[in-house]
Amino acid sequence: MRRLIPVALATCLALTTFTLKESPVQAWVYNDAVEYGISLGLPRAWAYRVASCETGGTFNPLAYNRRSGASGLYQFLPSTWRSTPQAKAGLSVFDPYANAAGAAWLYRTYGPSQWACK
Repeated sequence: MRRLIPVALATCLALTTFTLKESPVQAWVYNDAVEYGISLGLPRAWAYRVASCETGGTFNPLAYNRRSGASGLYQFLPSTWRSTPQAKAGLSVFDPYANAAGAAWLYRTYGPSQWACK
């Protein structure tokens, strides 16, 4: 069964900037979403290392790179996100579960070279 972040929690996250040290909600979202990606085939160590690196160590599912437009837990470029089954289903790049599922799909399809962080 596909798990999506509840709308109320997504709204709360959209209105607040968290860091892992400041918010138990952030820690829960980070851990649960990364574990979801692992359940879909991401290697455990890679999944945690890349999510940390791509978000600057914050694990913020709302992370956004103003220069490149990369977004979410695994920092998808807009063009790459549009190619994922999750985007085609209308899911947001900022939904950490959709982002983790997209990362698992991209990893299985094209390998880990798709990310700047290794």
